[in-house]
Amino acid sequence: MDIQLDEVADTYRSLAKLPAVSKARIANLETPGHIRVYSEWTQRDLERFEKVKFARSHIVQLDVSFPTPPTDISNEQMNKESPSGRYRAIVRKVKDKKGEEHQYIEVWTDNLKLHNIDVNNLEQHGKVYEDGQFGCFEWSHSETHLLYVAEKKIPKSKSFFEKEKPEDSKKGLNLFDASSSKGEQFVFQEDWGEQLTGKCHPVICILDIESGIVSALENLPDDVSAGQAIWFPDDQGVVCVGWHETPFRLGLIYCPIRKTTLYHIDLKTCTCNVLSKDRAIRSPRFSPDLSKLIWLDNDIGGPHMQCSRLVMCDWPTKGVVEVVDIVHRNPPKEFQGIYSDALPTRCWAMDSKRVVISSNKRSRSELFLINVETGKVKQLTKDDKVGSWQLLDVHRDLVVAVCSSPNLPQYVVRC
Repeated sequence: MDIQLDEVADTYRSLAKLPAVSKARIANLETPGHIRVYSEWTQRDLERFEKVKFARSHIVQLDVSFPTPPTDISNEQMNKESPSGRYRAIVRKVKDKKGEEHQYIEVWTDNLKLHNIDVNNLEQHGKVYEDGQFGCFEWSHSETHLLYVAEKKIPKSKSFFEKEKPEDSKKGLNLFDASSSKGEQFVFQEDWGEQLTGKCHPVICILDIESGIVSALENLPDDVSAGQAIWFPDDQGVVCVGWHETPFRLGLIYCPIRKTTLYHIDLKTCTCNVLSKDRAIRSPRFSPDLSKLIWLDNDIGGPHMQCSRLVMCDWPTKGVVEVVDIVHRNPPKEFQGIYSDALPTRCWAMDSKRVVISSNKRSRSELFLINVETGKVKQLTKDDKVGSWQLLDVHRDLVVAVCSSPNLPQYVVRC
């Protein structure tokens, strides 16, 4: 029996070492005929009782791939290269000498670190969101600003019997020492739950790369949690999704049919405009030519992971049309509708007419190509020997996707 248990433990340890890809992105490479695929992986470390996160890069020439050694990035929560490849922004989580956890926003060039901002010391916002529900980490088209989502800074709660410190009295009354926060140290703060514990009211933030100044946008309604923000075509505004916090938050990750609104925040006039009716909206994505905006849409309420619509807004005219409607019934061999949690950050083809998505078809996930002008859907993956497919990135008509078959290589296919 002891020998059998040892064999089982050894087998489990071997299987636990198998890494799984979590995200990938096609990066710029100046060499003609070559691309660089940056990918992030997770692997269980049974000795340390934690998941190890590491990054790999592959230089791809036609069907030949040249991998580079993996690099440990376990303390990186988000990592984003600028459009030109000149800058790289990182949200890093580290512990100081006292064992206290700190978040840092770092901005790197090829030669040096431009900024190293301690999030714990910022007065504009709290912890930066790294989740896939609210979080975003986007470079502006001009590469002068960085867009992300963080927890709203709230006044520090105090006891009615807590005496004011001499140094605080010299500072005078301010936002974070307001008298209204007295006696609220035990007031329950409702969060969004379901792997979003401690995240109560996200706000959109912008970092000015040149000056290092951070600002939090306060243009949205007070009862709305903002997230999934993207830059406006001219960098003079932001488009984001706003989740209504009333009547309650009570979980969100596996409940994408909550009441939401699509907003446009004009940074010049500091105004907030509504782009859509109150629906269940997620994953807004601009086309490469910045003339079209698509998103996934559902009715409010009903089954949680139901079939979704693909909706498009013609940006110059602001006309909204349904590209792909909800499919209620269809033969097994036909397209059965969009069943997807979210769209990848980049999902458009270069012609700004086609979109690549991954969606369930019966018991498997497949890749589909959608023409947003005609609504025609074409299935890209049809190999029965390969398991399910998951779309990771689309760039310059190249698609990076991962398949579930462990004995097959990762694929880079052309649209």
